[in-house]
Amino acid sequence: MTILKVETLEKIGEVVHISVSAVRMPGGVTSIGHLPMSRDALDRSVVKLVRTENGPPDLGGYETWKSAQGGVFTTTVSEAMSFVRQAVERQK
Repeated sequence: MTILKVETLEKIGEVVHISVSAVRMPGGVTSIGHLPMSRDALDRSVVKLVRTENGPPDLGGYETWKSAQGGVFTTTVSEAMSFVRQAVERQK
């Protein structure tokens, strides 16, 4: 999991935008480029910081989310990934 961006939105509060790599999803999907999470949901999901990188993040998914005025996951990352998996399976 990589934190891409953190921002505070008036109606939602603190949102942490993450990507998740090394996953196994239907159709050969191996990464999720953008998952917007509430800060509380992320805090319930993460045990510790493993490392910090300073490279520029890929914010393509974030820009799409922002344009669509998308929502935010308030579940754990694991539960959000289950939701994404189900959505991918429905698209088959």
